[in-house]
Amino acid sequence: MSAHVANTVDPVNIPDVYEAEGFDFSGTRAYDESAGYRFQSMLVVPMRNHEDDIIGVLQLINATDEGGGGVIAFFGEFEDLVSALASQAAVALTNAQLIVDLQNLFDAFIKETATAINEKSPYTAGHVRRLADLTMVIARAIDSDEGEWSEVCFSEDELNELRIAAWMRDVDKITTREYVVDKSTKLETIHDRI
Repeated sequence: MSAHVANTVDPVNIPDVYEAEGFDFSGTRAYDESAGYRFQSMLVVPMRNHEDDIIGVLQLINATDEGGGGVIAFFGEFEDLVSALASQAAVALTNAQLIVDLQNLFDAFIKETATAINEKSPYTAGHVRRLADLTMVIARAIDSDEGEWSEVCFSEDELNELRIAAWMRDVDKITTREYVVDKSTKLETIHDRI
C-alpha cells in the first residue's frame, strides 16, 4: 500500500482492508491473526516536501468514532487535513536532513583545514587530530559520574562545540609561514630569537 501511494502520488482511503479490491492484504491478515488485532480502515497519503518530491508516506490505521470508540472509515475531509499534515512533516524531515548535511559539510571543512595545517610540516603532522581526540577523551572522563569532576555534565551541544573548538584550535597556522610552523625541535635560534 505504501509503495503504491509513493509511486502513484495518489492518497488511498480504504474503509475496510478485508473488503478492498486491487491490493494484496495477505500480510495484514497474517499480522492480525498473530497479534490478535484487526486492521480495518486505512488512510495512506504521500509526504511531499517543499519541492513537491515524495519523500515518504503517512499511513493511518483504524479511525475511531468519537462517541462509541468503534472503528469507522476515514472521512473525505479528514483526508485533506492529513495530506496537509503529511506535507508539513515532509518539510520538517527535509529541514532536519539539511541541518545534518550542513553539519557534515562543516565537519568536512574543519577536517580539510586540519589536513592543510598538518601538510605544512612533517613534524607536526597529525597534531590537530590527536589534539581533538585527546580533548574528547578528557571531556568524556570529566563528564563521567566518578571522581573530582563528577558534578560536571556536558550536554551534546557542549561536547560538539568542544570538538569543533579542538579541531579549529590551530587554524591560524594556515597563514603562518612554513619556517615558523616547520620545527623539528623547540624554537630555533636562527629565526626565533627574542
